[in-house]
Amino acid sequence: MPEQKKLFLLDAMALIYRAFFAMSRNPQINSKGQNTSAILGFANTLLDIIKNEKPFLLSVVSCLRQPGATRQRCAGNFCFTPPSVSDTHQSDY
Repeated sequence: MPEQKKLFLLDAMALIYRAFFAMSRNPQINSKGQNTSAILGFANTLLDIIKNEKPFLLSVVSCLRQPGATRQRCAGNFCFTPPSVSDTHQSDY
């Protein structure tokens, strides 16, 4: 039987949001004092999928922040829409 080809579509903002808050008690801070938890968590997830799943195709998708471009228009009721990020954490994204 031929090997099945795997396609992965990753929701960028969902992974970034998840990674940021998963590390909120012990944030990863760089030498400039910037919180890099979201970047680290996203990169680790991406590398883990590539290493362990060996996808044939992989795409990272994200809805744009433009008037009228909401997550509901991009994917209907499929996507979870996270609450807005506070001003305190906005620079961390």
